[in-house]
Amino acid sequence: MPEFQSFYQKKINLTSWKIQEELIKISADLVTETIVGQILDTGHFALMVDEARSHKQEQLSVCVRYAVGLDIYERFLQFVDVSCGQNANQIVSAIYSSFKNCNLNMDTLNIVAQSYDGASVMSGHIGGVQAKIKEDYPYAIYTHCMAHRLNLVVVDLCKEIKNARCVFNTLEMVYVHFARPSNNTKLIKIQLDLGLKKGSILRVCDTRWVCRFKNYEALISNYTAILEYLSNEIEEQSDKDVVEVIGILSELQKCTFFIGVVLLKDVLSIINILSTTLQSKTGTLGKAKNIINGVILSFEKLRCDEEFLIFWQKIESLAAQNDITLDIPDIKWYVPKTNRLHYDLYGPEMITNLQAVVKCRYFGTARNRMPL
Repeated sequence: MPEFQSFYQKKINLTSWKIQEELIKISADLVTETIVGQILDTGHFALMVDEARSHKQEQLSVCVRYAVGLDIYERFLQFVDVSCGQNANQIVSAIYSSFKNCNLNMDTLNIVAQSYDGASVMSGHIGGVQAKIKEDYPYAIYTHCMAHRLNLVVVDLCKEIKNARCVFNTLEMVYVHFARPSNNTKLIKIQLDLGLKKGSILRVCDTRWVCRFKNYEALISNYTAILEYLSNEIEEQSDKDVVEVIGILSELQKCTFFIGVVLLKDVLSIINILSTTLQSKTGTLGKAKNIINGVILSFEKLRCDEEFLIFWQKIESLAAQNDITLDIPDIKWYVPKTNRLHYDLYGPEMITNLQAVVKCRYFGTARNRMPL
């Protein structure tokens, strides 16, 4: 635009990095001033704190939650450097320093709630941060972050399942391989040639398990492109790491891996709804309770033959699209004579069928799941 060009060609055009940083600081101060004004008008707020490592520094993220009328606001105040120490006293001191820096007069304000992770330094009921805050503000009820608790449950559960661990390890290998710019560029080209959406594999992260859900989604939607790229790389043998590529391709083509990816993707997509709700700025205990009950009910409804058949049809369809062979070794099962109904339903002629095997293993009772 002519107006912009003439303005840009002036000797003083405000594009200096010093001026830009000053403008950003002025904007940040105005936003902070607005937040502080709203808190002072309300008179009380909830405190949310978490630590995060930034390069070589340990940063403390200080956030507040308050209400203006019937509207709930969740706002970030500032980062505080706590690299010198992260014990309870130092963290509490850093929190109060951040209040002072933001011109929050705590003599006239009251903290009514506090939410952190479950680390002992934060949650300890004697010497933890929450206990020390409660000494000054007795009504500051402590709540272990619900989204963090959900994350811990899912991560620990998945680590206890051998097949799930194998899926995670394979996803990590895929991420490392395509993290190289040259490999990622070739993969994107193949995706475009196949008419697929551009997608990338994220690093497997324990602190944000929802990344795993996105990983499964990206892998399934780009499965064909990934297999084609790895096959071409093996044929060319231009890379010294071709042995590693052979190993990755072998794992991706395994029946157990393919089933595990699709199953975990469906399961985590349901849990992702709960995670998103628990992290909502306008979330309440009532909403959380309703969505938790809904997720539990969804899982209970999935544990039936009809839903399994739908799931298995999806597996067969995706396997056919990607030339995956769904075979499994024969498994012999001991059927108690007292359980004739189970024997009639899953007789000897059906036990070698994969669907019947999975039904016996995952949908049967503890009594009739007795492999030899």
